[in-house]
Amino acid sequence: MIYRQIENKNELFSFCEFVKENWSIDYSFLLKDDIIVKGYFDDDEAEDPLSANIFFVYAKIIRPNKISVPKGTIFEKLKIYGSSGKYIGLLSGTGDTVIPNCYTTIEYLGNALFRVGRDNKYGIINSEGKVLCGTIYDKILEMSEFTIGIVKGEIKIGLTRKEIEDLAKSTDAIKVSRKDISYCIANKLTGSTTVAATMFLASLAKIKVFATGGIGGVHRGFNETMDVSADLKEFRSTPVTVVCAGPKAILDIPRTLEYLETEGVSVIGYQSEYMPLFYTRSSNYKLDIVAKSSLDIAKMIYLNEKLGLNQGSLVVNPIPEKYSLDYDFMDKNIKEALKMMEKDHISGKRVTPYLLDKLVGLTKGKSLESNIALIKNNAYVAGLIAKDYIDLK
Repeated sequence: MIYRQIENKNELFSFCEFVKENWSIDYSFLLKDDIIVKGYFDDDEAEDPLSANIFFVYAKIIRPNKISVPKGTIFEKLKIYGSSGKYIGLLSGTGDTVIPNCYTTIEYLGNALFRVGRDNKYGIINSEGKVLCGTIYDKILEMSEFTIGIVKGEIKIGLTRKEIEDLAKSTDAIKVSRKDISYCIANKLTGSTTVAATMFLASLAKIKVFATGGIGGVHRGFNETMDVSADLKEFRSTPVTVVCAGPKAILDIPRTLEYLETEGVSVIGYQSEYMPLFYTRSSNYKLDIVAKSSLDIAKMIYLNEKLGLNQGSLVVNPIPEKYSLDYDFMDKNIKEALKMMEKDHISGKRVTPYLLDKLVGLTKGKSLESNIALIKNNAYVAGLIAKDYIDLK
């Protein structure tokens, strides 16, 4: 163990800088007043821990009323969760409590997931403090979140952090739908997969549930362009459940819903009777199927499998209210983006990325903030469904 007296955030970061040459995923040291800290950062490939998300598992080995924590430091909150030393919690590098001081063990599993234990029972909490599964299991060997893509002709079920960043920054990565998979692999290209392609690849890996932002659908101006996303057709033949925040708001929503109805696809509202519209929590489109819990959805997936229906389901999960944007505000900006698209003669697979990019500018970044929030929320709900499905199995 490394012993070092640290009293504030600046000293903590200085210490990280001091040890960065020998930094590992698991690092322990002792703070002032016998506060034990175990350090983690969630990017295994980061050269500098200061550039990654740093977490600190903390515990007090003497009673809290005997600890003097300097005011205005990142350790001031420790006193709130103090104990006799039996329990530990998770403190972020900026002093925010991620996991409260109420567990006997916290172990980092990778992918910003932590296995927590108490009374010989274990659960999973992510790096934002969301409980993905409570401490009810006798044993949890591993739990992973996988991002799917194709890198240099190789299908990747679980991209590394670096691969995700490289894909995001790439200027030659292609958009891969089902029809492009073989082409991309044969020519050793790199590509980000659409919902249709991701469903197909997920099914090969026997993944039953995955999360995305929104699905593709019937585009506005269908009478002139006949532009319908391959995402919709994929649900008919691929037994994977997709959790999203509804069809992308840039689409023709009534026609998209009618297409899904024709294909016999179950559209399930997660705790919502009305179709969410990606950036907006609700709409006037009433849903036929509503699930009150993740377990309700897991049961439907399980029964679809038992009945041999061999098809996917669409779970529509409203964006968190805090990040929901006004419908009229978004509709006005979408119409403006469509005019820009027509002027620039954009068509085919370039339509969706073009419109989403233009909306970021038109909404002064609000659409991007909402997009990030809804993806995180969808991943959380997908995790709950997957966990309940495994329990049923």
